[in-house]
Amino acid sequence: MFCCPKKVLSVAAAALMLWLGSGLLKGVEAQSQNPMQAAPNERLEPYQRLYIDIDNDEKPESVGLVAYNHSQNGYLGQLVFFNDKDEVIWAGPRIKYFSGQALLNISPQVIMENALVFGKVGSLNYELKFVIDPDQDGKILVAVGEVPVGVQITSFRVLRWTGSEFKCVYKDCHLLEDPLTPGHYVWSNKPLHSYNSGYSDGRWVRDLRLTDKPNVLRAIIREIKHDFSGSNPAPKIRRGEALMEPELTGTKLVRWEHMLQKWFKID
Repeated sequence: MFCCPKKVLSVAAAALMLWLGSGLLKGVEAQSQNPMQAAPNERLEPYQRLYIDIDNDEKPESVGLVAYNHSQNGYLGQLVFFNDKDEVIWAGPRIKYFSGQALLNISPQVIMENALVFGKVGSLNYELKFVIDPDQDGKILVAVGEVPVGVQITSFRVLRWTGSEFKCVYKDCHLLEDPLTPGHYVWSNKPLHSYNSGYSDGRWVRDLRLTDKPNVLRAIIREIKHDFSGSNPAPKIRRGEALMEPELTGTKLVRWEHMLQKWFKID
């Protein structure tokens, strides 16, 4: 038996529509997924990377941040440890989103609440500051810090390689000058140290930048002081730049590039 032409056309049209619909659905599904999360396209290429030779074979390993979950207001960053052949030794956790969610907005809380999650979301931006092997035992230390905005005290995270993974040693810490050891800035979860006013006065590292010399950093340093003896109790602040060397406990000042400038008031 033969079907009438209309029925043949109807069946063929239905099949065509079903096929097209399937393709359209696949297209919508593909658009809703994060294009940077497709494994063949990503290739674990870091947007920032620091190198360090942990086994003294003159072939440096590296620590990098790999972007994923790009959205309208930024992206997240995964910490990845590579060997000298660019193979992954260890990769940090990733925050998983449902399909399409990452193309909208990422909440800054995702970074703030997870010690091993980084990235740039709006004005919040964490980046690698330095990597050192303080004890020459291969258990490297990585400092990750905010890109500072305004006059706030910058937050850092300090990570230590255990031999099998990175552990967060300090989360949301600051790099403050130790009043008992001037010139040494230590990781601290406490407020600014008090000097002679009994208030939160002191110096801190606002930002760290790499230089062309190994283990030498350019630091922006700020100091705040409260003076209650005058008519205006508003705190005063000043700024300077210095070269520093990283240490296990923080950084130490090598020399001033620009001495601390004159004080100005904060309203």
